[in-house]
Amino acid sequence: MSQFFLLIFIPFLIWGPNLFAEEYPNFDNLIEISEIRSDAVPGKWSKLSNKTLPFEEFRQKNGLQYLRTDAYPYSGYYIQEDENKKIRSLRYFKEGVLDGPVVSWRENGLKFHQGFYREGKKNGLFEYWSEANIKTLVQNYKDGNLDGLSVRWYKSGLKSSEQVFHNGKIVTAIGWKPNGDRCPSTRVVDGVGVLVVYDDFGTESNREEFDEKVKNRTVERYGNGNIREEGYYKNDKKDGIWIYYRLDGTEHFRVTYRDGIRLKTEFSASPLQK
Repeated sequence: MSQFFLLIFIPFLIWGPNLFAEEYPNFDNLIEISEIRSDAVPGKWSKLSNKTLPFEEFRQKNGLQYLRTDAYPYSGYYIQEDENKKIRSLRYFKEGVLDGPVVSWRENGLKFHQGFYREGKKNGLFEYWSEANIKTLVQNYKDGNLDGLSVRWYKSGLKSSEQVFHNGKIVTAIGWKPNGDRCPSTRVVDGVGVLVVYDDFGTESNREEFDEKVKNRTVERYGNGNIREEGYYKNDKKDGIWIYYRLDGTEHFRVTYRDGIRLKTEFSASPLQK
């Protein structure tokens, strides 16, 4: 009986929140993309700007998106095109909020990521791909929070980690090194434990420690192995003192946070000043 339940439950963790995704177009079909393009509001794609709400083509009022010349919140597709007229991103709005698919593409036309929003919040399956079109991340969201199974892969296609979340909080996690060996340090059970992340070359890039107080320590590293930043999250927000380091490993500055809000910044002396 328990085995039968797992067979039903695990697919639900992966696909359950996204059962109605088939009502949207096939974003790998160029004909369907062309039809969307003809009705969508076009915008300009840039590497460095126009990435977040409100986009340049809109004005924002009470959290709702309006076209600059319209009196009512916008409903419909919004796309961004690069200088070569290639679609690089797509979103769907309903009455001024994100409600539907979000998709982004690389310059070569391959998808970078795809997901869905409901009433302005991430909801359902979010997927990410590498430059070689290898899936690197799958996450499930419910009402804007991670909820269900999240899986990461290395660019080689080997699995990096499996994590299960509930209402935004991590429940369990296991991990692997790039060579396929199980990571001996990664183990989270009932929200308590350690999660280690490696880059594709086997260097530790991030380490998070979770405890029952819903406050976890995280350490991120440069490619050379030196620590880049370290500090604590509380309820998914930076909290307390965070220390930031230079590439050579020397301390650069410290920031004091409270509930994700920066309260104070203190710069350290330059190595040349010591």
